[in-house]
Amino acid sequence: MALTQRFFNPAASGANNGTSEANGWETLADLAAGYAAGQVIECLQPDSGSRYQEGGAADLATPATLTAPILLRGYTSTPGDGGICFLDMEANELAVSGSQITLTGFDIIGSNANRVMKINGQASSLRRSKIVNSGSGANTYSALNAPGGSIVLGCYLEAQNTNAAARVVNLSFGSQVFGSYIKSTAGTSGNLLDIRAYSRAATVSHCVLDGGAGGCAAAIENPRLDSFGYFLVANNTIYKAVIALLLSDLPAATSEEVSILIANNLLYAVTNGIVNPAGTPTNSYPVVSNNAIGAVTTPYDLGDTPICDAVTLTADPFRDKANGDFRLNSAAGGGALCRGAGIGADLLMDGSDMGFLSIGGVMAKGGGGDRRMVIGQM
Repeated sequence: MALTQRFFNPAASGANNGTSEANGWETLADLAAGYAAGQVIECLQPDSGSRYQEGGAADLATPATLTAPILLRGYTSTPGDGGICFLDMEANELAVSGSQITLTGFDIIGSNANRVMKINGQASSLRRSKIVNSGSGANTYSALNAPGGSIVLGCYLEAQNTNAAARVVNLSFGSQVFGSYIKSTAGTSGNLLDIRAYSRAATVSHCVLDGGAGGCAAAIENPRLDSFGYFLVANNTIYKAVIALLLSDLPAATSEEVSILIANNLLYAVTNGIVNPAGTPTNSYPVVSNNAIGAVTTPYDLGDTPICDAVTLTADPFRDKANGDFRLNSAAGGGALCRGAGIGADLLMDGSDMGFLSIGGVMAKGGGGDRRMVIGQM
């Protein structure tokens, strides 16, 4: 269906009704009060080097429908040109409580003590965007909280706090994270990603989780997986963490089994690799297969769970990890062991050669060329 075009432009000085660039909504609060289902909202990029400063909190509460979607997207000069809309939420929160809303092409910073952005609407999604919480105190300071079964695709998510209880990203109710870069800065001691599946399916795939110079407590923690839940962790790169993947709060032994698949992940410079804490029910054994482990003190703490086809690294596998380049190098014992060594299905689902499927979050294609499956590094 054709969507009705509306505009967000804080530099506008017209009717403030969103009907054109000149009459664009001037604040997110104005936008939130005026948009409707069945619209594409074009969000103009400000002048080079500047950001729109939002003076208060805003909530996109009007839901979309299957027949009338809602899309917010950034643009530089022509709607649809793939530009980025730069926002500064300051100490305020941007909420998306409406369902089935898609946001793409945003670069948002803020210092809210809880989170910069909250996506609470069912099946809403954040794509090709960057969210950074610059708060440096002892509060939680998350970049993103998405408890509504959301999709996060191709995003850069970062928090700069020092609180051990902090989480850069909190997801739940079967959220999906694909192709994203999640980072904590030096000194951050909390977790990078908490994802709660409950009785639904949760996925973390083709991501880089970077604990930064100071490392993090846990790169991925699944603190809740109920009966009939499904948890997939595949083709991720995890760097600098006390625990790379922490499985906890699984169903009691009398409950129905859950499914957990952990495959094709690259774990490097972590103290403990994949951990199922003592006392956690083991009626739902995770399938652990084809993960690469390097510079890890205790690779696995999973009781009697079988480990299949593990790859042991003896050299640094990355090109320039200190500067966020986690593409695989060609070092023997390092990146060479991960290139083309992945297992799985045709990733692009087009029947093409699977030679590019590697272990880790950044793919390498045979013949020396690299395919950046992680697109969240804006």
